[in-house]
Amino acid sequence: MESILLGLHIAVRVTALLAIVFLLNFLYGRRRSGWLHFFWRTIGIGTLVLLVSLVSLPEITASAQVAPSVQRPDPGAPRDSSEAKLTNLTTAMEMGDADRVRQLTKEGRWHIIEGDSAELFDGTTLKGWWALSDQWTVQDGQIVCPTSERIHFAISEIVIDEPFQLRYEVSALERSHGDGKMVGFVDAAGYNVLVALDDDEPHTIQIDSGRKFFDESGIYGPWQREVAADLQMQIGKWYDVVCTVDGSNFTVSTGDVELSHPFEPEFPIFIWLEVQRTGAKYRGLRISKL
Repeated sequence: MESILLGLHIAVRVTALLAIVFLLNFLYGRRRSGWLHFFWRTIGIGTLVLLVSLVSLPEITASAQVAPSVQRPDPGAPRDSSEAKLTNLTTAMEMGDADRVRQLTKEGRWHIIEGDSAELFDGTTLKGWWALSDQWTVQDGQIVCPTSERIHFAISEIVIDEPFQLRYEVSALERSHGDGKMVGFVDAAGYNVLVALDDDEPHTIQIDSGRKFFDESGIYGPWQREVAADLQMQIGKWYDVVCTVDGSNFTVSTGDVELSHPFEPEFPIFIWLEVQRTGAKYRGLRISKL
């Protein structure tokens, strides 16, 4: 197809040049020299134009080619690196291809939980976490993301392929209207729920849901608030949060507050931390199968 377009492009350019030469020669040359001289001069100038066109063929070729567009990799194409597999996983998730996501999960950077439970944080390093910025650190046995002007994500490299419960503690370093400290769960088809300690007034704990996917830059997609409750979030206080995905519902509890929302995921499920500008810290992240 590209060769046909290139040939047409060259033919149009050469034809246009010859037409201009012929017209000018006809208007200014025929009256003075007669038809025979006009004919041979047209042939000579036309040949010269054709030679010039052939000499400039590389330039014509370059200008005729369409710049390649940015395309998402074919989910079925083989890849070597975990980053490429991640991109394919993202594409499959966008397409709702849960079977492809399950296959790519086994091939990439992800590790399906083994045994009945696992610690998602070893207390000393970010091993097992894919931090999407350098803001995430470990301090005093806690995963810390300080206050900044951006939203920061860290994705667990451990995924789970059956109903589970995640327990963790979260504490706010600062508070500002509209910011939140979140833990999210996105399934193989891109559907998600997340629990947020939000800085809105009144200070609330809430469940959001939507359709999301992730790549090397972050986690994207629309979301909406489903349910919320007044928690009176305080700076420095640790909140013990328990999230349960039983295959049909998502439930979050802090002891004082319990919220629930329908969630029928396509396993496996990926887990992420999210801090919106005002900082937060996490500890005691542990996942258990139901």
